[in-house]
Amino acid sequence: MTDRIDEAFLGRVYRTTAVVAALLALAAMSCCPWRTTVNLVVGVVLGAAFLAILAHSTRGMVRPGAGEKRARRVRAALQIGKFAGAGGAMYLLVRLNYLDGVALAIGYSLPTTILLLKLVGQLLTRGPKQPQSPGPAADPGVARED
Repeated sequence: MTDRIDEAFLGRVYRTTAVVAALLALAAMSCCPWRTTVNLVVGVVLGAAFLAILAHSTRGMVRPGAGEKRARRVRAALQIGKFAGAGGAMYLLVRLNYLDGVALAIGYSLPTTILLLKLVGQLLTRGPKQPQSPGPAADPGVARED
């Protein structure tokens, strides 16, 4: 197991989310009312935005100098503002009579689901940690030369 952080991991999650969301939107457009597609896309955008804001805030908290007042205020504003943005999107969907809760929930959960599946995939493909062999001197099948 490595101690390095994969900086490109979230980028891959966002790209996979965009591809899967596009395929789901095409499938929804072909068999469902257009409101379903709108809700699916809005849900994906909200879910990805929430994930991006969480990643930004987390990175900012673990960096040196993260205790600066201005930086903390910006992160707090983003954390609160994401709920205002989600509320505004929900208000518009309800006001325009476009709300489809199931499609919205599926879209919202898509980025998180892809993130979790990618993490599980990394854990499964990494394999078990190989024990370090003590060397040929400790191997009973190898004759020792003195």
